[in-house]
Amino acid sequence: MSILNLKYGNGVVTLNVRNAAQLQKFDLPKTVPLTDAGSEFVNAASYRCSGSLGLHYLISPNDLITVVIRENRYLPVAETLYMLTYYLHSLGVPYENITVLAKADTQGASVSHLLPPQLNGLIKAEAHHCDDSNLVSVGTTSHGIPVLVNPLLTGRKVIILDSIQRDVLTGFSGGPECLLGLCGRPTIEKCFSQAIQGNTLPAQVRSGIIVGNPLCDEMTEIARFINPAFAVYTITDAKKHFCRFACGGWLDAWYEGCNAFQQLFGIPVSGQYDIVIASCGGAPYDATLYAACRSLFHAVQFAKEGGTVILAAEGREGGPDQFINGQEPLASLYGLTYFGFQDLVKKYRVLIQSKINTQQLCNLGLEAFRTMETLESRVDFNGKTVCFFSNADLAAPYQV
Repeated sequence: MSILNLKYGNGVVTLNVRNAAQLQKFDLPKTVPLTDAGSEFVNAASYRCSGSLGLHYLISPNDLITVVIRENRYLPVAETLYMLTYYLHSLGVPYENITVLAKADTQGASVSHLLPPQLNGLIKAEAHHCDDSNLVSVGTTSHGIPVLVNPLLTGRKVIILDSIQRDVLTGFSGGPECLLGLCGRPTIEKCFSQAIQGNTLPAQVRSGIIVGNPLCDEMTEIARFINPAFAVYTITDAKKHFCRFACGGWLDAWYEGCNAFQQLFGIPVSGQYDIVIASCGGAPYDATLYAACRSLFHAVQFAKEGGTVILAAEGREGGPDQFINGQEPLASLYGLTYFGFQDLVKKYRVLIQSKINTQQLCNLGLEAFRTMETLESRVDFNGKTVCFFSNADLAAPYQV
């Protein structure tokens, strides 16, 4: 018998694997955080740029600058924003010339809480909503999608400040994905609609795939109409420590960052297994079912067709309801993820320990349990091949 410890919220739950024919454990590769993130950032933004001159060659003191960010509880957004703003100011850019732009979930909401305390009152923070009335048309894509964007993305130098992680739909976060969130509703919905073929998602629309991913391709074409002047992408470990900066042209630096993430967190996996066990890595990665989907999507890649997946996801914040009840339109991030999730639970047996309402989870096609002991009693490990991902959220597994 082998005892596995699965991170669950702020604690740990245990699972006993009895009489398995094989148990393969996959842990995150060890990474070394940067010892001086500030200096590394300046070097990367000045001298180690992909597809671009250094930022100090591109920026003039009179430039009006829009810094694109997005709210992300998992990553040190405020710290990175402070480093970038301080660097721009050292190049002679007045604070009043710098505006931060971030997506808001509701019209009229404030995003000033995303600013680090040191920058409050120095730079402006503006919220974008896809139904705002002041959007600007900048063109039409080859598939006829009208590109409507926030006016702060036109007539100014735009800098992307984002993180890179695996994404269940676009392959990786950052790059074109963060810009789509600053477009109008018609642009966003028609972009997501391009990813749907009949009643299924194409096989390329999944985590870790950007080449040939139709959703990623559509987002990239839309982003070209905005054509940011520069981008700063961060890669952090599970403790939010900086591991790498990828800077330069918004697309070239994104490709560099995606490759760097895969090198840092890639886990080679050979073959497929009867049973795949996955922990999201604890809080905050398992705070909602939606957040836990990344771990689930990673895990099922290595389960045999019709196999079993066991997931530990506390879900202290619920679904949220608009995701768990399938209330969002299909042509949205929640909607497409829900669509892929429903397709997944039809192909695999998925058992989950969670604090989310058991009936809600069962209605989604999951077998839901409050305790791992009860879940364990429903699984026969005898003679089965089993693998375990200790941090399936941050992991970048790939088949070899």
